[in-house]
Amino acid sequence: MTFSSRSVQAAGQPVSELMAEALAHPELISLAAGFVDQETLPVEITARAQQAAFANQDAARASLQYSNPQGLNELRDALLRQSCQWDDSGIPDQVSNENVVTTPGSNQLLYMLANILLDPGDIIICGSPTYFIFIGIVKNVGGETYGVAIDQHGMIPESLDDALSMLKKRGDLARVKAIYLVPYFDNPAGSTLTKERAGEIHEIANRYSEHNKIYVVTDEAYRLLDFNQTAQPSLWAGDRNLNHTIVVGTFSKSYSPGIRVGWGILPPELITPINDVKGNIDFGSPNINQYIMYEVLRNGWLQEHVSKLCDHYQQKQNAMLDALDEHMSTIDHCSWWNPGGGMYVWLTLPEIIDSAFDKPLYQATKQAGAMYVPGHYCFPKQGEPVQHNTIRLSFGQQTPAKIAEGVNCLATAVNSVLSIA
Repeated sequence: MTFSSRSVQAAGQPVSELMAEALAHPELISLAAGFVDQETLPVEITARAQQAAFANQDAARASLQYSNPQGLNELRDALLRQSCQWDDSGIPDQVSNENVVTTPGSNQLLYMLANILLDPGDIIICGSPTYFIFIGIVKNVGGETYGVAIDQHGMIPESLDDALSMLKKRGDLARVKAIYLVPYFDNPAGSTLTKERAGEIHEIANRYSEHNKIYVVTDEAYRLLDFNQTAQPSLWAGDRNLNHTIVVGTFSKSYSPGIRVGWGILPPELITPINDVKGNIDFGSPNINQYIMYEVLRNGWLQEHVSKLCDHYQQKQNAMLDALDEHMSTIDHCSWWNPGGGMYVWLTLPEIIDSAFDKPLYQATKQAGAMYVPGHYCFPKQGEPVQHNTIRLSFGQQTPAKIAEGVNCLATAVNSVLSIA
């Protein structure tokens, strides 16, 4: 049977391979999956919120009906207010809940944005490494990702400027439609963008918007998982009237992945095309989930949950960092940094090591009793070179004791591979 070119473009995505590997080896300590800890899921708060949403028959029936494709009006109001409060600012005069759309998680919004912004061959610039699902989304619609260098403080503006200058010289600047960032406790690298760099990125995006507007997409999935409450204001703070900034959010990490509520705060010209695409996909996000999240926000229950969640994940992060210090610090050319939030630690190994599934390190790690995400999945094919000696480690799902044991398994495997290299 002959399938469409889109199905060919979707083939070979790492998420399928990663899930297959995890399901095939349930006995291993998985430091791979970006799952939230089952013990942290807010069962009692969600029950309270559902009870509040069903407070009267009219409200209950409304929550069980189809929703407005753009999302529940009350929730969109609450999301806009909450997003501005996180930045310690008021709602800008030119922004209203008409700029807000709700989605079943943030990936749907990323997919819709790729569909309306990209023609085949168009480019989105992103960090190198970046969220590997986003690389697949862009590939799925026929677009290309171009990687620029990052460090623990996020995307490096000089690298972004150099990349855009090079693309301009080769005649490809008109193909660049957006810059994509995960500015808080980045998946996979755990980096957080500084306020100074955010301002520089806005300036660069504006300067190179010669042929068309280059949007800045800020994916804020991990924003609330800030263990020390030190994160910088959103990229939106540098573009309050949404001239070129697209805010993408989700409650999947900060509340519950099963609630399937994400959102976007969009420049005005994107609202109609996003609603048109969304209306054709699902005719509106699940309504009852939106009513539940509205009650969670309205009653202040989200912050109650996030405070406990951050304490819980900080213990796990500390367990991973302590284990890395104990077992990996004596290995030359092995490095990582303290993310201070989120769910991931990015590990760089000696260049002689390749972390891919079919290479000796992964096989040795499995034999020792653990698994991880090979870092090469997280690199765009263009731009900065792929670093095959990297690993994404997640501390989200395992207990502190299992995290320590898993890191010890990995260190044993690294030393084993180095001993015969």
